[in-house]
Amino acid sequence: MRSPPPWSRALPLFALLGCSEQMLWGKLSPDSAEPGAEDGAGDGGVDDGGGDAGGDGGGTGGDGGGGEGEAESGACPLPVPDQVAISGPVWGERGVTFYVPRPSWALASAWVWQRSGDLADDGISLRIRPSWLWSTALKESFLGCSDTALPDPVSGRTYARQAAADHDGCLQLESTTAWIELCRMYPGALDCEAVGHADVISSADQATTGRDNVEPSMLAAGLFSVFTWAMLENAGAADPDAWVAAAADPQATEKLLALAYNRGLWSPELAAVIEGCADRPIEDCVTPDSVAQDYVQAVGGAVADMEAALAEDRCYNEPLGPADIDELVDALAPMLQNEDWEAARAAAQAAAADQLAGRESAPFQELGPPVLAAMEGALRMRLRCPGAELEAWYGQVCPP
Repeated sequence: MRSPPPWSRALPLFALLGCSEQMLWGKLSPDSAEPGAEDGAGDGGVDDGGGDAGGDGGGTGGDGGGGEGEAESGACPLPVPDQVAISGPVWGERGVTFYVPRPSWALASAWVWQRSGDLADDGISLRIRPSWLWSTALKESFLGCSDTALPDPVSGRTYARQAAADHDGCLQLESTTAWIELCRMYPGALDCEAVGHADVISSADQATTGRDNVEPSMLAAGLFSVFTWAMLENAGAADPDAWVAAAADPQATEKLLALAYNRGLWSPELAAVIEGCADRPIEDCVTPDSVAQDYVQAVGGAVADMEAALAEDRCYNEPLGPADIDELVDALAPMLQNEDWEAARAAAQAAAADQLAGRESAPFQELGPPVLAAMEGALRMRLRCPGAELEAWYGQVCPP
């Protein structure tokens, strides 16, 4: 196991991760040009008093589909949960019903899940489930990061604003550690001389910026999930896919990556889980009554609640229309400036017009799949395992 560099020991996980331009741009459309060199990387954590502002990672569902044009079967082709009773407390509050506040946020979580299907090209089973993104946001900020969050159409309730979450956004991606590493490790994706953490991650000063940055924060958290997977060898999991497949805990992937997200990849808690918890619940190998154990149980529990709802075909299906597509594109474009977002917008809007056939909107599960498929066809982005920088920074290679 390679030791972390001396300067890294006090830094969160996102300050400890590396990947290459290949990871984001590794698979291009046949007619797309090779991208030039650019920049990218980031993380954090304000939560309900349990979590810290430390490291980070990601989360997945091992069974999730994804990839080009791929969707799940049944009533929820895009597995975005909605109207889910959370069994455990959220920031000390019990009886919380999770709901999705904006259609563009739902699209972003589904898009990240679809893009994680690209990892199959590297023989990696990791899938970044929307339920993990939403559960992490609940734990980190109680989704109180937007001035424009719509009320729950069922209860009329709106997530309360959480000012403590504003600087680092809904998923708490720190400006002084995680974002700096993003910029170092994603030169093929992010031009950090042109765009910064305040532009695409922070939810501060929304009255001036007009942005809550939830959609790009979801993308950033998804990218960090892949970093985490590639770095699990450092904690003793040479083949994370195999470790999770053999684990007794049905929420092993989500809990393992939640622990990394909260405590960092150099945490002895993570190594203890890899060594001793393949045959029992992940939290049994985490310090009892600790911040880390609380975090793992909260995120894992919320994911389980959301996935149970999806298994019963209870998913997000509010109206989706052209304005929501524009909102998604406008949110993501500043972060990935090397894509042709106007082409993506035109393709997505054309697909929407065909599907709507004169209607103003359609249910999310009807309109979302063709919109995301059209957008994907116009973008070069494909999510891949870390390459040269992973080896250069940490002497490690992608999982087998």
